[in-house]
Amino acid sequence: MRKFWFWLWFRWALWVSIFTFVSAGVSDLLLTVVIYLLKGAPDLDSVMIDALFDIWKFWFVIILSVTLLLGIFLSMKRIFNVCYEHHKLQLLTCKDAQVIDIVLLGDTLKVWRRWLMILIWGISVEVLIVSVVRYIAGFSSGFWEWFSIEWLYLFMLIASLVSMPMLLLRCKRIRVVRC
Repeated sequence: MRKFWFWLWFRWALWVSIFTFVSAGVSDLLLTVVIYLLKGAPDLDSVMIDALFDIWKFWFVIILSVTLLLGIFLSMKRIFNVCYEHHKLQLLTCKDAQVIDIVLLGDTLKVWRRWLMILIWGISVEVLIVSVVRYIAGFSSGFWEWFSIEWLYLFMLIASLVSMPMLLLRCKRIRVVRC
């Protein structure tokens, strides 16, 4: 059963990571090109390239955050269709506990909200633990000096590994069956 949870998480993490970074990179590149064209498409000298790269870096973090939430939401449908180590997650209906054969995004909305709250709490605990350990170890630099989108993404991946099995305890609409 542990292998099932690990492989489910690994496939989920890989899909979310690829989706998030590719869609954020493409969206950000399109936004940067639009901004460049709206400014009249000046000549591309070294100053202009540096300015466009700064615009790209600024918007990448913001767009990455949005595409991460979108990727987590879109991946909820995918985790109910995966069979690993002869186990599979099933989504049940609310009223009569019948199995939903074709899982749609609307069916996963309540499960996604619960999982997102578990993820938020898990990330918060991780940030608190890392902050305390850094303070005890003598790295008393400010919180904002080390905390970044990369740390937040790493914390999200770790919290999702722990929160996937916890979702079974918090949500009565999910069960693991043999396939």
